[in-house]
Amino acid sequence: MSESATTLSGSLSDRQQAYLLHQLANAPDGRLTQSDADKAMPAQLKTELRFTPAKNLKELRRQMVTAGVLAEEKVGRVVTYSITEAGRQRLRELDRSIPLTAAKGTVNPPADDGVKVAREIYILDSLSRAQRHTISKADLDAGFGAKPKAGELAAKHPDAVPFRTQECLRLNAATARAVLTELALRDDVQVSRSAGSESYTLTSSGANRLARLRGECPVLPPTGKPTLAPNESIAQARQAFLLLRLLEAPNQHATAAESIRLSYPKPFKLNHATAWQVRRELVRHGHLTVRWDGKDGSYTLTLSGKRYLATLSFDTFGEFKIKGHALTQLLAAARELPGAGTRHQPIEPQAPRPALSAADLESAIMDTFHELLRGPFATLRMVPIYEVRGEIAKRLERNGVSHAAFNDALLDLRRTDRVRLVSIDDRSRATPEQLRDSVFAVGETFFYMEKPSGPAAG
Repeated sequence: MSESATTLSGSLSDRQQAYLLHQLANAPDGRLTQSDADKAMPAQLKTELRFTPAKNLKELRRQMVTAGVLAEEKVGRVVTYSITEAGRQRLRELDRSIPLTAAKGTVNPPADDGVKVAREIYILDSLSRAQRHTISKADLDAGFGAKPKAGELAAKHPDAVPFRTQECLRLNAATARAVLTELALRDDVQVSRSAGSESYTLTSSGANRLARLRGECPVLPPTGKPTLAPNESIAQARQAFLLLRLLEAPNQHATAAESIRLSYPKPFKLNHATAWQVRRELVRHGHLTVRWDGKDGSYTLTLSGKRYLATLSFDTFGEFKIKGHALTQLLAAARELPGAGTRHQPIEPQAPRPALSAADLESAIMDTFHELLRGPFATLRMVPIYEVRGEIAKRLERNGVSHAAFNDALLDLRRTDRVRLVSIDDRSRATPEQLRDSVFAVGETFFYMEKPSGPAAG
């Protein structure tokens, strides 16, 4: 079963009716024979809407005739259906449930929840960059065409450039359609239809969602196809090369744009897409941290990453230049290892950390907020959000509270009037790190927390 069919089962009945009504509403005179309607139905939608076997579709149409939204006419063995005025009214009510136009390919299930989130961010981000935050189905099809050249694509379909086939996320046309469908049902994307065409527009809800999710996948993947390492020595060499470059960087820190400017040694068979996947794996095991600064993501080498680098083999490198200060730090990290001089130690999967419920996280945020409000920020009567986030990260380290989970909890506290969030007027007064650990919304950056004025303030 496709990803979309599984995820959207709760709205299946509405989506089934919406499709059949929409099909007739766009037919000449609002009429189609059963045979013509069935033939015009894409196989993708037949599967997604579970119109197979044929008896399912026949029974649904019978129910819609009984409900008065369809009219049925039989002439001999030919059955013709037409949409009634009640059907047109029902279609207006089901507008959000009309399935998106079918797309080429098969939906690729996400490899994990991280990829699922990254797909949503990728599409929401692409819409945010397009003119009027809108992209048409024609542009979408062009972007997912057979390996379009970026220059030609930008000239003919400027909004389609971000929507090219994304191999890192296994995002093809059919998978992008499934993700857009999810986003449309949540009102994060508005679908407009006219004269047989569709377009997709980012809503304010979608922009807010993008800001919240950014903490889950701050660095979006580049275009290109990742390549598997042919053997373990190449896999180690890839990790060592990327970690070494970060070790040499100022503060062991590099933005995503700086990372993409790297040139790779040929023996490692690296490209930008493969490097993104390797870094993602290093992040998963705590050897890198990845952060969002409001414009782009960045990578930082951790102490664990330095120590891990000191265990890797450099045999594949041959002759290789390394900066003196980086070598000093690498040797220092090697001396700190148990049994210094040990060769490569494989990445050990980390034990799952206990999940924290939304209620517990909200409680922890409120407790921390009140403690800081009674202490160093009593005079200011407001607490910077980055201070609360930092304390929560220390206190709940074992629970692994994500950037997005903290944002969602804080926005829920605001919606329930338990705290008030205050925007910063002059962003130049804050450091990039402080802004990164604030909360972004449409047109503003929430920088402080304060007590609400109402009864909920206690």
